[in-house]
Formats: sequence, C-alpha cells, structure tokens
Amino acid sequence: MQILDAAQECFSRAGFHGATMDDVVRASGLSKGSLYWHFTSKEEVLLALFDRYVEATFAAWEFAASRSTAASPTDLLLESAESCMTILVEQRDLAQTWIGFLENPAARERMALLYVRSRAAVVALLDEGVAQGAFAPHDSDAIAAGLTGLCEGLFLQGIVDPEFDPIPPLRVSTHALLKGISR
Repeated sequence: MQILDAAQECFSRAGFHGATMDDVVRASGLSKGSLYWHFTSKEEVLLALFDRYVEATFAAWEFAASRSTAASPTDLLLESAESCMTILVEQRDLAQTWIGFLENPAARERMALLYVRSRAAVVALLDEGVAQGAFAPHDSDAIAAGLTGLCEGLFLQGIVDPEFDPIPPLRVSTHALLKGISR
C-alpha cells in the first residue's frame, strides 16, 4: 500500500516521534485527505505497518516450512528461525521504530500477541519433533520461550550494532539448544 510504504520510509528515516503525518503525505504523493481517509493518526499508521510486517514474517515462515527440504525437525526449526531473522534484519530500521513506540498500549498489546503467536509456532514444531521421535519429551513452552528470547536478543544486538550479523550465532545457538533435547 502506497501510504504504508511512504510511512515506513519516513519512520525509518526520522523515527516514529520525529516523522509527521505531513512527511507521510509528501512521501506518498497523496493528498492529506486521502491519508486521513485511511488512517486517523500516526499511531494507526504505525500499527498497520506492524501488522503488515507480522503477516509478512509469518507468511515467510510458513512458506519456508512448507517448502523445506529439512531432513529433521531441528533443521526445520533452524530454517524457520533464519527465515524470520532475515526479515527482521532487512527491516531493522523500522523495527527500531517499534521499540520506541511500545509505550503505546495498543502497540504493546500487538507485540504481546506476536510473542504468543511466535511461541505457539515454535511449540508446534517442537511437538512435531517429539511425535517423530527426533526430540525427547520436554517442556515445549519453556524451550519456545527460550528460542524466542534468543532470536530477540540477537536481533537487538543487530539493531545496536549494524555490523553485527545475527544469523550465524542464531544457527549455532539454536542448534546447540536443540541438541540438548535431541534423541
């Protein structure tokens, strides 16, 4: 969507608090009325950007899982984690904007739902690994929370240090963690 693309550019460049709706209007090439027809506030625009990002991330994750040639549940989890991390890294400027926006209750609620959804997807993959006999029985919820935290922490390091590539340590750390439950 033209408005969201323009908003992403503005928020990435100036930050959420630094960008204005007028900046988004100029970047989109639309009239102010057109912008306000779709969105009543800058917060609504950012929430729509967040929703678009989340859906793209999960679509990529599901696509990677459906097309995976992974020989094991461990490989499938690694491929899925890499797929998500790649999307995060490609849009790290926008993600940095969301960090500053989390003081907004609606944004915090959406972020909480994202974590619930992420952990549930990882739990499903872990439980499938148990069902296939690749993993020993374990507390899937706790491991999913740990893997989610691992991804989040590596991604935050990438935001703070743009030279840091979180994907290689993601591979190594995820593999090491999953090795502990492998049969």
